[in-house]
Amino acid sequence: MASTLPPVRGATFTFLISLVSQADTDVFQTSVTLAPGDVTVSLDGGGVANITNLPTEIAATGILVVAMTAAQMTADVVTVRFHDAAGAEWQDALVTIYTGAQTFDTTDAIVDTIEGHTDDIGVAGAGLTALGDARLDNLDAAISSRGTADPGDAMDLIADPVNIGVSGAGLTALGDTRLANLDATISSRGTADTGDAMTLATSAVTAIATAVWAYATRTLSSFGTLVATIWSYATRTTTSASTAPGTGLTAQVWTAIRGDTLSRTLSTIAADATITKAQLTVKSNSSQADSSAVMAIDSTSGLLYLNGEDPGAYTGTLVIATGVLTVPAATMARLTPKSYEYDIQVWRTAVVSTIETGTFKVVVDITKLVS
Repeated sequence: MASTLPPVRGATFTFLISLVSQADTDVFQTSVTLAPGDVTVSLDGGGVANITNLPTEIAATGILVVAMTAAQMTADVVTVRFHDAAGAEWQDALVTIYTGAQTFDTTDAIVDTIEGHTDDIGVAGAGLTALGDARLDNLDAAISSRGTADPGDAMDLIADPVNIGVSGAGLTALGDTRLANLDATISSRGTADTGDAMTLATSAVTAIATAVWAYATRTLSSFGTLVATIWSYATRTTTSASTAPGTGLTAQVWTAIRGDTLSRTLSTIAADATITKAQLTVKSNSSQADSSAVMAIDSTSGLLYLNGEDPGAYTGTLVIATGVLTVPAATMARLTPKSYEYDIQVWRTAVVSTIETGTFKVVVDITKLVS
C-alpha cells in the first residue's frame, strides 16, 4: 500500500477518527449523527469553515473516514474541529495536520533514482578510471612520483627554483613586489607585545568615527520612517466583524461586567441577509447540554436558559436585522463572576455555522444597583 505520510500540502488526504460518546465516556459513539456545521476546518490558524465532505462511518463501528479536499489541505497547519451542533450525542474533538512537500514514497523514489545512476559513476568493478576523464590517469603515476617515504619519514619537495626562488633568496625572489612589503610595512604598524593596547593614528580614528556616524544617521532615519509608516497604516488595516468588546475573530476573550447592561453589535450578522437565525450560548464547559447553559439567547425566542434554568421574567434579545445583542442589567446580575466558554452560531436555513468562539469572562461589579 502506498504511503500517505506525511500529508502533502495542497493534496487530498484521508484520516480516521472515532468520537467519544456523551452518554458513556468510556466508549466511542457508534451510528454517529453528523450534520453541516458539526465538522469545521481552519487553515494556518485562520477562520473556520464547514468541511467540504462530511465524514462517513465504516458500517456501525464508530470509525469515521474524513476525506480532506486539496483546497482544505492548502496550508502548513490544518486544524479540523468536531463539535456536535445538537450537543447531545458525542463529545468535541480536534485534529491537527502538519503538511509536508512530499510523501515518504516520493522521497524513497528519489533515493532509488540516485542509486540507479550507474552510468554516471561507471559500471561495477571498473574503478574511477572508467569515468572518461584523462586527468584520472595521473592519479597513480603523478602522485606516486612525489615520493616514496614510509610513514614517519621526512618528505622532500622537488626543487622548483622557477616557482620558489633560488636557494637562500627568500620569498622576495618570487617576483611579486607586494612581498617586499612583508617586513617593512607590517613591522611599521607597531612593536606591541601580546596583550598590549594598539594605538591608531588620530586621522584614522577620526575617519572611522565620521563614517560610522554618517551611516548610522541614515539607518536610524530609515528605521524611524518605517516605524511611523507601520503605526499610521495599522489603524487602516485592523478591521473587526463586530463592535467592541468583541473582534469577530475565533478564540478571543470577551469581557463583561456582572450587573451591567451588555450590548454588542454583531456586524457580521447584520450584513448577511442569508442568515435566518442566530444564537449566543455561554457554558461552564463545552461538554454541557444546551439546557445547562449559563446563558443562551437566540434571535427567535430571546433568552432560552439562565444558569441552567428557565429564565422566568429575565430577558435577552438578539436581532438579526441589526445584529444587536442586548442583555439587560437584571439578567447580567444573575451571572457568577468567572470565565466561561461561548460561541455564536448562525443558521442559513438548515446550514449551521459557528462565526465566533472563545472565553466569556464575567468580572465582578463594584456598584450593585441591580439585585
